Amino acid sequence: NWVSSTNLYSNAVGSPEQYAERAKELGQPALGVTDHGNVSAHYKWYTECKKRDVKPVLGCELYIVEREDQIRMPMYYHITVLVLNKIGYRNLMQLVTKGWCEQFYYKPKITFQDLINHQEGLAVLSGCLSGPVLQELHKGSDKKAKDNFDLLSKNIKNFYIEMQPIDFDGGLQAYQKFIELSKNYPNVPWIVTSDCHCVKEKHLKTQEIMLCVQSKSLWDDPDRWRFDQKDLYLKSRKEMEDGMNRIFPDVKWKEALDNTIKLADKVDF
Repeated sequence: NWVSSTNLYSNAVGSPEQYAERAKELGQPALGVTDHGNVSAHYKWYTECKKRDVKPVLGCELYIVEREDQIRMPMYYHITVLVLNKIGYRNLMQLVTKGWCEQFYYKPKITFQDLINHQEGLAVLSGCLSGPVLQELHKGSDKKAKDNFDLLSKNIKNFYIEMQPIDFDGGLQAYQKFIELSKNYPNVPWIVTSDCHCVKEKHLKTQEIMLCVQSKSLWDDPDRWRFDQKDLYLKSRKEMEDGMNRIFPDVKWKEALDNTIKLADKVDF
């Protein structure tokens, strides 16, 4: 009754086996993996999901810029891409390879035009708070956010508005503006995803310790690296629905949650 999506960094807690098993326990029909900038974990995720009769949805959270002349600049967005079929997987390989082998500068970056050129067989989501729309809304650049939304929604066939249960002030304000902006695009379907860094809620402290290790910080350091969001574990549909209703009670989230399942149903790879 729900579809999980995992987005694992080197500081995440849990193995593909544990995530796939947890998805099965929760009765989820599919499990997506969208690592940052790479697809090297796909085979492991695919095999562990198939063992448990959970559909593997393979993807990537790509680093993306508007134009080629921005490749060597420090700015970039994140954008989520999911494979729908064999053509889509080949296109994702093209994009990831181009980012690493031709346009690598600090991150393996692609451009908007690269994505448009290789979109066949892919579903493209608007992204998290670091996405082309939400990042600009978060910075207060509302016109830039709309320009990016226009460009992507008009040029990407399988484009989706990606919503997440965010509970910290800056994120809430950006998402509130995003919801209002999205109303101008009634033909673009909404889906709901959740950023995920550990398997269960009880693993959250372990994940935070791993952040300390990665950043070479002490736990007692008040300025150490930590996430604003505190619930980055694999959730059930009820937890997702309750979270969205608590944060944005005026929005009917059932349809967006159902759309997430419909998107997973489209995957044939």
